[in-house]
Amino acid sequence: MPDMPVCIAVAGASGTVGRLLVEALASRGVQVIALSRGAGVDLTTGAGVEERLAGAAAVVDVTNTGSQDEREATAFFTAEATHLGRAAARLGLRRLVVLSIIGVDRVPGGYYAAKFAQEQAARKAFGHVAVLRSAQFHEFAEQTLAWHRQGRRCLVADMAIQPVALASVVGALADLACAARAGPAASIAGPGREKLVDMVSSVARRQGLEVEVIAQPVEAAIRGGALLPDATATLTGPTFGQWLNERYRPDSR
Repeated sequence: MPDMPVCIAVAGASGTVGRLLVEALASRGVQVIALSRGAGVDLTTGAGVEERLAGAAAVVDVTNTGSQDEREATAFFTAEATHLGRAAARLGLRRLVVLSIIGVDRVPGGYYAAKFAQEQAARKAFGHVAVLRSAQFHEFAEQTLAWHRQGRRCLVADMAIQPVALASVVGALADLACAARAGPAASIAGPGREKLVDMVSSVARRQGLEVEVIAQPVEAAIRGGALLPDATATLTGPTFGQWLNERYRPDSR
């Protein structure tokens, strides 16, 4: 049996990943402390962070920002990672786990650079940090369609990814938080390479939408496969096709 922490805090507990992670940890019998604005915590200023963390053995950072602007996103992630890491260090927590993205160290600028800055800020504030770099979620196709659809057209980045199910990432985060030991970095992706354009087109068809999905050029690093996993990544199912079939079963929605 792993040396499971009796209490784990989740930063960003009210978000898409955070809600599922709280459920996953609770199902393992772990006491969970939610770090969110609703719980009186402001990670960007540090207000309430240390008080809320008291009693936790580990903390998982799955915070996110709605801004894709590099400057705004970087300011958010560095602030929250610094406050969270310092509070965790002062309290003597044994582990800080950070959810990041495959390729953040290979794609210059933008949101990816902001996530890389988050990793660095967390390590500076806490020291030994377990970073899980994930490929884009299968669910990213639905989000992209919702964000970029304009009538019957949808402009989508022409990029190759190796998407993974959100549930699989949540399970990996829970494993890292509960494990007796965790390495400094790991990565996770799905079993098959996909084009985001094709993924969005498939989702649109399943939703019964008449949408023309138009590929948009991306920067050289992404064209060169910067968002794809390397040989050290853990590959886990389901495939995007399997996820799609389950997601859009007639009795599933």
